[in-house]
Amino acid sequence: MKEIPLLAALLALSNTCTVNGLYCLECRDAISPRHCHTVKRCYPGEVCYVEKEQTINGLDTYNMGCYSPQICNSTRSGTNCIECCTTDACNMLGCNHQGHPQNLGLLCFGCQQTLNPSLCDRITECTLDQICHLKEIHEYGDVYYSSGCANKHVCSDKLPDIFGRRSSELCQQCCSSDLCNNGCYSTTSVPSTTATTTEATSMTTHIKTQTTRITTPSNPTTPTPTTPTPTIPTPTIPTPTTPAPTIPTPTIPTPTTPNPTTPAPTTIQMTTHAQLYIDCLEIYQHHQTSSGVYTIHPWGLLDRSADVYCDMDTQGGGWTVIQKRLDGSLNFDRVWNDYKHGFGQADSEYWLGNDAISKLTTANNSSLLVLITLNNGRTLYETYYNFAVSGENDRYRLHLGGTATGTLGDGLLNVTDSSQLNGMAFSTLDRDNSNHCARSWRGGWWFNRCYSAFLNGPYHTTRWPWHPAIDSSSVISRTSMMIRRN
Repeated sequence: MKEIPLLAALLALSNTCTVNGLYCLECRDAISPRHCHTVKRCYPGEVCYVEKEQTINGLDTYNMGCYSPQICNSTRSGTNCIECCTTDACNMLGCNHQGHPQNLGLLCFGCQQTLNPSLCDRITECTLDQICHLKEIHEYGDVYYSSGCANKHVCSDKLPDIFGRRSSELCQQCCSSDLCNNGCYSTTSVPSTTATTTEATSMTTHIKTQTTRITTPSNPTTPTPTTPTPTIPTPTIPTPTTPAPTIPTPTIPTPTTPNPTTPAPTTIQMTTHAQLYIDCLEIYQHHQTSSGVYTIHPWGLLDRSADVYCDMDTQGGGWTVIQKRLDGSLNFDRVWNDYKHGFGQADSEYWLGNDAISKLTTANNSSLLVLITLNNGRTLYETYYNFAVSGENDRYRLHLGGTATGTLGDGLLNVTDSSQLNGMAFSTLDRDNSNHCARSWRGGWWFNRCYSAFLNGPYHTTRWPWHPAIDSSSVISRTSMMIRRN
């Protein structure tokens, strides 16, 4: 089995994480565990698991990922096998399936387009004559990265400089150990813990470093206030007073001066696409400090984005709004997929989407700020300094920690009896993980028999409180939930 090198590589990566959780393969309905090509970092205390299920057609499928240890001793309808393990990527085998065969080459990160190579969560298997490869690409003013396997000659020292070495404008990394191509480094060996930490601290840091290195002189003490000036030279347009060039061959016509109505060449694409932001905090840090609707790229992909409302005024600004209700015009009693992808409009009422919320809060430690404005104009708030939502495989489970402060009162975490919502899975009317609370109270939320706080219920009813401060939504005018990286 080719398990040891993969585990060693993932263990080296895990030492750089701010949260010391396992790395587990994560897939649903795979034909076998070793055919899963997605890696996920778990929360502390979670284990890797493999679950074997049989479909209605008699086909065996496998689910893998992170989960609380309680799943290891559970029995679920339709499940033939559940096995757990407690080392990185150990769930590549299980339920009578072997791991990766010995005759494979390297295991490398493999993302065709990502804004930050350290956030790639796909792995690919190379042949014996291939190495791990990472390439920085400039296209239409954007900078992104492509990672995967490549033939060994790509980075040969005998080839021109475009292959295998960092230049002043581009990075191309080749390395020869498992999962080593998660960042651009100065050597072809596995990066040290310090180097990995520098590259993988956040997408924001990495993108800023690359943009500065490409387009402006390095200045580590002064942040770049505006979008870097493009370095593509503007073509010179001959003017009517410029003499025509001498033409040695009579049969070749002399170039003519462009018609005055011809549009001048432009480099607008470099200024409008030079920066893609992962969240509202990064937008704020780039001196866009007006509250409003912006486009963000939480997944680090050029072709996947989300429109959000950015609150640039409250408590220092840079807040990404994940829920906003103004007048009850939008129905929040929705099915699972609606809450997964998001619904509504960012300039009005909306839910950002559980996929985006999970991506934003699991990539970085984040805070949650809840604002409720009453009909009398008074606004109450509560701030949670450790907030995260896990992925769909874990049913978008709510994770809260630390303390909560504010004028609203803690309705989520430190609540008496069985009402606290920490650790609860998300529920909707068609996928209720909460003893029918979502169906009974008509809204998607994290329920626990059923709630002490609930902001997605029907507008202006008694089914929309925040205990202990508010016991009826009849006094609520508007609400918002927003997150920000710590």
